[in-house]
Amino acid sequence: MQNKYEECLLEFGYNEGFSLEKRTYVGDISFIKLRDGLLRVGDILKEDMDNMIYVVSVKAGIFNKNHAVIICGLENGKVTMIAFAREGLVKQNTCKKAMDKIEESIR
Repeated sequence: MQNKYEECLLEFGYNEGFSLEKRTYVGDISFIKLRDGLLRVGDILKEDMDNMIYVVSVKAGIFNKNHAVIICGLENGKVTMIAFAREGLVKQNTCKKAMDKIEESIR
């Protein structure tokens, strides 16, 4: 059985050719504060209040021209972020830059 993050990855089109990165942010954060932070940096694509998950699209990379899809799950005040993005020949570190934006906005 797939976990809730794997289901979201497949639902939003992740495949093996994409860049994938995972990070955990530990802080005293609520689901509402997470949502407010996500709205400051991107567009919410999905809100799953039962599983405490948001899926968001954030512009990042060189000149913010590339999009990353980030799955943000909240458990016990800890945010797990899994990001994926399509990278071309020139690696833009889109996932890392998008997660940096989210981390900064939820502090």
